[in-house]
Amino acid sequence: MEDFKNKFKKGDIICSDKFHNGLCMVVDYYKENCYFGPGYSCEDLVQPNQKWNAYVSDLFFNRGKDYNWRIATDSDIAKYLDRYLEINLGKVGNHTAVYKDDGIMLELDYGESVLLSVDALKSLRNIIDKVVE
Repeated sequence: MEDFKNKFKKGDIICSDKFHNGLCMVVDYYKENCYFGPGYSCEDLVQPNQKWNAYVSDLFFNRGKDYNWRIATDSDIAKYLDRYLEINLGKVGNHTAVYKDDGIMLELDYGESVLLSVDALKSLRNIIDKVVE
C-alpha cells in the first residue's frame, strides 16, 4: 500500500484499462479515507466537476482485483479524448449524421438517436449494395 501512496503526485494524468475502460483523470491528492479505503482523489480529464477516486483495487464489485493504475500515455489520452469527439457528417434525409468514437449516430426527431456501430454500418452497406444493384 505504501508503494501506491507514493506512486503519483498532484497533476499527474493517470488511467487504468480496468477502470471505466481507460478513463483518464488528473490526480489531486492522496487520502487515507476514501469511500472504499485509501486512494487518490482525482478529477476527470474532460468532464468538469466530475470527481473520481483511484484505489489500488476494486474492493466492492470484484474484490481485490488490481486496477493497475499508471501514468497515462499520449495514446491513452488520445483514446479517452476520442470518446468526446463528434464530427457532423451532414444530413441523411431530415436527420443529422454525426461521427462518434463508436460509430455513426443519426439524430432523429424529438431528441432521439440511433447509434450504428462499425459492424452495423458494414451490414447496412451490404444491404444497400444489394438494393442498389
